[in-house]
Amino acid sequence: MTEPTFLLRSLPAPSQSGSFHPLFLAYEQISALESERIYGNRDHGSKAIEYAERMNDADEAHLAIVAIADESGVEAGKLAETVVEAPAGGGTADLNREAPASEGTAGGETAGGGTAQRAVNSLRVPTIGAQEHYAPEQVAGRVWLGLPLQENLNRAYVGIAVRDWQSALVGALFDIAEQLCAANGRTEIVYWLSTGQWAESGDVVQECPAPEPGSNAVMFALRNPEIVALEAHGYRPMVHEWELALHLDLAGQEQAVHEEIPVPTPGYEIETWRSPHSPERVLEELANIYALASTDMPGADSDEPEHWDIERVRNKEALYERINQDWLLSVVRPVGGEIVGWSSIGIAAGNPALAHQAGTLVRSDHRGKRLATWMKQVNLASLREFFPAVRTICTENEGNNVPVLAMNKRMGFQPIALSVRWDKDLS
Repeated sequence: MTEPTFLLRSLPAPSQSGSFHPLFLAYEQISALESERIYGNRDHGSKAIEYAERMNDADEAHLAIVAIADESGVEAGKLAETVVEAPAGGGTADLNREAPASEGTAGGETAGGGTAQRAVNSLRVPTIGAQEHYAPEQVAGRVWLGLPLQENLNRAYVGIAVRDWQSALVGALFDIAEQLCAANGRTEIVYWLSTGQWAESGDVVQECPAPEPGSNAVMFALRNPEIVALEAHGYRPMVHEWELALHLDLAGQEQAVHEEIPVPTPGYEIETWRSPHSPERVLEELANIYALASTDMPGADSDEPEHWDIERVRNKEALYERINQDWLLSVVRPVGGEIVGWSSIGIAAGNPALAHQAGTLVRSDHRGKRLATWMKQVNLASLREFFPAVRTICTENEGNNVPVLAMNKRMGFQPIALSVRWDKDLS
């Protein structure tokens, strides 16, 4: 039987007009398949516009790589050979994105007109040509690389997805991702894996025990082909999060949520607003809270404090607007004082029935007063008012954050997936 052959191509960032390459639809298709594999439905898949517009994120450079099934390509084992040295002064075209001159610099200008990225960028994957036309269904797999530009400059975030996890393409894409991370000067790879299957025993990942919310049972992720690939390539499981869901179409849970609404905490006030932009007068205080969240939130993913200012808040909100994501945001403060906590809910782009609890934090000197619960309940009430089509709310909680897991359990959230962070050291 003839071995399948593939072409490796990178996808360009969207133009300033917002149009994006049609092969980003393959990202959407494969994301839907991954959602079905993990959650049993396609509700959690990301849309093409979300992948495309994130390539213009001011905080993180992205590479979008696709493996296209085509008879003119090479076998999976030879795909890494098509990643070639970049021309002097050039680099992977994916890292050159169109951006206004006012956006600032990250080390100068790159060839191609975009702002330069803080990366060595010594290898390149051929960018798909204007005369190359492939159907999204021809894309057998993809690699998504995120390269932080502000903090954690030693790190790369990698995501790999394929239509067939038993394919030889899987190992090839892991090898290519590692090549590109090293070529961009990154010494640490972070890979988040979600699974809908866990157990107390059997063929499980023993290195990452996960106490199940609401019970005394200690669970472990069941080994699957994605986990096998990570282990084979030298990744180690580090921490875990529980992904939880609250289904508002279950009558008992809707009532339970209503009954949980607490009496406002004396001496504090809450302010709530919805997208697209936060009020100008709170941007500086929001920046302070977001900076605190990078290190003070349980399970914070950053190894170093993040610097947030008004411009960074604006850039992040502009990104959410470009990907058509609505959101609700509540902040809490002592009456007449500064913001000491925040909680936000995003409504999935292209799926008005699904919302995502994006983050909640109360400053340490104001904890123990049920402020987090109060903000979440205010957000839920606003969600029912402004987005009545939402039937499911999802959230992630660091696996050892017992107080927040207990709070969400009281509100009716149930575990739907176990998410494990896998790391690889390239140094």
